[in-house]
Amino acid sequence: MEVKAYTLKNQKRKWVAGLYWYSSEAGHKKTKDKQLALQKAESSYLELSAARKDSEGVEASINPQSVSSLLSGVVIHTNRSVSIGYGPSESIPQNGYALQQLALDHAERKWPLPTVLIRLALDDETHWISYIHRGKLTLSGDRLVGADESDTAFERLRAKASQQLNKASGQLNTIDIVSVDQAFAELCKWEKEAKSKALTAIKPFKSLKKTSVTEHKYFKPLFWSGVGLMLLIGGNWAYSSYQDYQAKLAEYERQERLRLLQDVGPAPRPWTEQPQIISVYRACVESYLSTPSYRVGWETVRWSCNPQHVTREWNRGSTGSFSVLPVQEGFTVQNPNMLTDVTPMPPFLPRGKAPIVKRDAAARLLMDIARVESYRVTFNWGNENTRRVPRGDTYITENLGHASHKVQFIGEQMPGAQMINNLAKIPSLFLVNVERSNDRWLLSVEFYAEANL
Repeated sequence: MEVKAYTLKNQKRKWVAGLYWYSSEAGHKKTKDKQLALQKAESSYLELSAARKDSEGVEASINPQSVSSLLSGVVIHTNRSVSIGYGPSESIPQNGYALQQLALDHAERKWPLPTVLIRLALDDETHWISYIHRGKLTLSGDRLVGADESDTAFERLRAKASQQLNKASGQLNTIDIVSVDQAFAELCKWEKEAKSKALTAIKPFKSLKKTSVTEHKYFKPLFWSGVGLMLLIGGNWAYSSYQDYQAKLAEYERQERLRLLQDVGPAPRPWTEQPQIISVYRACVESYLSTPSYRVGWETVRWSCNPQHVTREWNRGSTGSFSVLPVQEGFTVQNPNMLTDVTPMPPFLPRGKAPIVKRDAAARLLMDIARVESYRVTFNWGNENTRRVPRGDTYITENLGHASHKVQFIGEQMPGAQMINNLAKIPSLFLVNVERSNDRWLLSVEFYAEANL
């Protein structure tokens, strides 16, 4: 078999035809497949050289140890195989490319798992014959033959290809161009197609045998370790940048809130507008004691008092009548036997500036008061108070830092002065309502505490 360098006139690349080929099935380890294929290619070349005789009938003698220094070739990796194209170094230009690469690339673009037989006229005297079987390059599939012998060689290879296809499924495709101009145009078309694909240049066997960095056994662990390290560093940097951004955004929003809040004034402190519990409760007790529970056949069944008014509900007894009422004005009739009397309370002074307490400390004091005074106590805890502050066409919500909590004391005795004095120890506590009905007393109070417990 003759190795010939074929150069396209309008391209800088040199295409080499007439290489020997060895193909092995591709496995999972690229490096191992490549090295095994190179070793098989050397052995195959030794066998071919030993079988070839020179014109005088003397067998060619090659030292197996020096094969690598005599050969040059190219390694082609496909999905199905690793193929080695090789030949004597003195016949192959080091910057050349195997013409079989163009044929394989063109066949794979045109047919799936291609089986194709190709004949192209390189010049008037030389034809190139290529054979690709199911996407694999074959030993006899890259040949240079004389124009007068090409028909015989082409038909012989066609018969061999047909015989192989009888053993496996597939279709034999043929590209047969014996016109030099048409063959040249076809090769130019293939080369134009292959521009988008990285082709491999021919190198000495010694350099092919060297394991590249990416094929080293420690490359993948080190590579992925490096990738992991870069991801870790990148992740830390991204997280740090995100935290900085969040901090800057929070600071900007805080400054914006402060600016808006300065425009709307300080946060309200509702408990400072409420009167002292002692003064309100004293007025309620005076009103309760000043009015008898029985009057002209009418009985007080419910009495309640808050900072705004005192309410009495009167029930008509068996001796009462509507001609003589317990009150003369300011009442409403609920039904023929019930009327309600509402009396306004005098205005009270607000307590003014007063601190708020922690919720848990106030709760312990209130439970101690209930235990000492023999009252049952219930709590209704509130959430942090907020207000809406205008912000352009919308609003922002401001947390005021305090929460209001409601407390009820239920007992059989009227709350005494000592109990009210103890409740007044909570500076933000005020009276909501005190009520007597069904021989039971209900004292409702409310206090403000810090929102963060």
